[in-house]
Amino acid sequence: MVIAIRKYTIDDILARLQGVKKNGSGYMACCPAHEDKNPSLSISEKDGKVLLKCFAGCSYEQIMTALNMPPDAQLREVKPPVNKSKKNSPLGKIVIAYPYEQKDGSLYYEHVRYQPKTFRFRHPDTRGGYINNMDGIDHILYRLPNLVHGIAEGKSVYIAEGERDVDNIRGLNLVATCNDCGAGKWEDRYSDELKGAPQVIIISDKDEPGRKHASEVALSVHNRGVPVKIIEMPGEFQKTEDGYTGIKDFTDWLNAGGTAPQLEKLVAEAPVYVPPLIQDSLREISGERYCVENGRVCQIKGGRDGALTLPLCNFTARVIEEITKDNGVEVSKFFRILGHDYAGNNLPAIEVSASSFPGLNWVVSEWGMRAIIGAGQSVKDCLREAMQLLSQNAQTRHIYTHTGWRHINGQDIFLSQGGAIGCDGVDVDLEPQLQRYFLGTPDPEKLKESVRASLNFLYIADLSVTLPLWTTMYLSPLAEALEPALHCGW
Repeated sequence: MVIAIRKYTIDDILARLQGVKKNGSGYMACCPAHEDKNPSLSISEKDGKVLLKCFAGCSYEQIMTALNMPPDAQLREVKPPVNKSKKNSPLGKIVIAYPYEQKDGSLYYEHVRYQPKTFRFRHPDTRGGYINNMDGIDHILYRLPNLVHGIAEGKSVYIAEGERDVDNIRGLNLVATCNDCGAGKWEDRYSDELKGAPQVIIISDKDEPGRKHASEVALSVHNRGVPVKIIEMPGEFQKTEDGYTGIKDFTDWLNAGGTAPQLEKLVAEAPVYVPPLIQDSLREISGERYCVENGRVCQIKGGRDGALTLPLCNFTARVIEEITKDNGVEVSKFFRILGHDYAGNNLPAIEVSASSFPGLNWVVSEWGMRAIIGAGQSVKDCLREAMQLLSQNAQTRHIYTHTGWRHINGQDIFLSQGGAIGCDGVDVDLEPQLQRYFLGTPDPEKLKESVRASLNFLYIADLSVTLPLWTTMYLSPLAEALEPALHCGW
């Protein structure tokens, strides 16, 4: 980033830009130095100076020339100020607080960086302040609302190792996220938030912990049926006694002049991630009866000249989830299946009913002509057995597909698209026309306010109309308790 010594005011510059929008303490606009459909130019003001940053890589001179405004004579690099003051915190001065928001955009907690460099968590209290711990707070993904909206719009998702990288990736008008504790702290449940993404690109730091972290995240995301790629940013990297020199992560690469088109090319050329465990496990699990060779499930047969390996198909496939769907009346079982063709490319993740699974007729109907099962009377039986052996670690899920009250684990809970009120960890997936029926977790602080609002319903019309409606509404959750009493009374 460069600073312009104040020759032009920020208003002078904004007046010549297109697509100007307020963004925090500054502005975003379309960069005049390149064809910019999505605003990628950041404009802000600090200490009487105008700061310009094009996230596509255009220089200050290029921007000012495109605006027909002669560049200022003096330029210098923007470096973060070093502030040794510790007056506002026993941990030191707060450098930045990274906000972790819930899906509705409300602040859930913050990951705070102090100077000297340390990190701590805090979450808001009810009085406008903060509590400096994570008691009762679940860790979530960074920039979660942006992630949810991006997946809904069919955008690829980038995963970085830290918040700074995520925000710089988002500066290129891309969707990005990370977990809040860095390498080695990815929780498997985070990958559930990535379901439905067309592709996930993991940007690995160029050190051993970073690469291990990238592999762990890739496997977790892959197991949700999402195509994954792992990339590292190009450029020399060297460890030193004081840290490192060169390009280790995305921010280093961006600061060295990396651009959005270069990133796009890097992703396009990266191979699709294929987990190593399939190739290694089947032979051992099956007792040397099956194996995976050259991306194909094979049967091992003995012969005079030793063992023969006979391909059963030209792909690999395994069940990653056993799903029970409960609509309140009937319970059905389905299998979520992941597959790869012999070249390692992802086959579409599919859901097959338990009754359809053994016949394997779903292979062609779901994956088309490129998925081929070999000829022979026993081939399908052998392939089915091999697939089941590969699927021993499949996760189990119970999904409710209806709304209303249920009695689960000794508790009465209410189901909506948001999950269950009264119990955590309950999966609900409603049909499309009901998915807007979303009830969040009630706020205990607003209980009295909610009761007051409910009672006010009685006075919007004559009581002869509102009272029967109001009592019927509350009868639903009370019906189970009232029924025995009514029988006893009558």
